[in-house]
Amino acid sequence: MLFGTLGLVWSLGGSAAFAAIQQPGLVVTGDPTAEEIGTITAVWGHLTTFLAPQQECLGEIEVMVVDRAEDFYGGRDVGSIAAFYRAGEKPIVFVEHGKVKPNVLIHEFAHHVDLSCGVGDSAVGEAIRQSQGLLPDVPWLQGSAWWTVPAEIFAEAVASVFGQPARIDVSDEAQRAVWDLARKPLSPNPVVDLLRDRTGVDLARVEFTRVGVVGAL
Repeated sequence: MLFGTLGLVWSLGGSAAFAAIQQPGLVVTGDPTAEEIGTITAVWGHLTTFLAPQQECLGEIEVMVVDRAEDFYGGRDVGSIAAFYRAGEKPIVFVEHGKVKPNVLIHEFAHHVDLSCGVGDSAVGEAIRQSQGLLPDVPWLQGSAWWTVPAEIFAEAVASVFGQPARIDVSDEAQRAVWDLARKPLSPNPVVDLLRDRTGVDLARVEFTRVGVVGAL
């Protein structure tokens, strides 16, 4: 692709090669294995290093490794979920054992960047909409299907920049928008501080699932 990808090196053979890397703002809970801790720490470290200009707006995030992510999704039947992100004062990613993989984590961490730094209300959000042929006033958190939700498109664009397979046909323009985040800080009102976006969705109770469902509890 036009802007290339970021190559990531992961530990093999069950060894947590990255476990010694301590990144600020990350708390791993649940019952993770040593290898899972290493993968989570590595992905967070690579992402926050790449997006260094945005670190000031990123607050702490918790990653809880669980047996079944669906058990933490408010009792609603949304099908099988590998992981999902819950925004709010204490943002958290729930991810299942066996699903602690770079493509899953990058997607969920991208939602954290998005809602912490106000991507949807920035020039980057505008560029993401334009890149997919969406109107400028399309709500950031809504769509007729998950692949039309701008917030999901952004998360998949971040994954594609890191060389992970995207479930959406991500354009070069969308990748360029992600690279812009690596070059200069955003200066919007952080969405999580506002707790409400232009659609009226209460972001203290919004959840993003790995199957593309966006909804409020």
